[in-house]
Amino acid sequence: MNFMNIDYLKNGSSTQINVFKALRELQVPGRLSHFSPVLAGTFPLGLNIKGSDLDILCEVYDSDRFISRIQAAYGGQKGFYITVKALGGIPAIIGRFEYSGFPVEVFGQPKPVTDQHAFLHLQVEYQLLQDRLRNKEAELRSLKRRGWSTEEAFAALLELKGDPYKALIALGDQMGLFT
Repeated sequence: MNFMNIDYLKNGSSTQINVFKALRELQVPGRLSHFSPVLAGTFPLGLNIKGSDLDILCEVYDSDRFISRIQAAYGGQKGFYITVKALGGIPAIIGRFEYSGFPVEVFGQPKPVTDQHAFLHLQVEYQLLQDRLRNKEAELRSLKRRGWSTEEAFAALLELKGDPYKALIALGDQMGLFT
């Protein structure tokens, strides 16, 4: 699956089609093109539940430029705010707002999107849904409705030990997904 281009959403579920429309209306591919935006999280996998957000990953080396861009593009959206913090020792800029009933999170870190943990998790989770966890979508959504993160839900069904975020990346490595 090519997650680098949102066109795959056009042929998905009705929710995925609505996500595609929302991202096009927000002009994400154009407005954020300098930052290589990619949708990650539950919507590409069809595992979204009520309240799931659109996670847009971006590659950001100029924080000021990124902040200015997302403020200019989305600052007028309902509930807009920006947070700057370090995640795993790596700076992260997170812009949040609501659009067309979807919570939206624009996430930027100074590394390629394809190396960011959320993208790596997406790759592993997608592959697991193709084989080891085929037809387990309802169970995963049930765990998510109980407050579990997507990564925690996958780790539970797979009986992975330790930190579920690290365990999924280690599993993806074992599966040869990142070579």
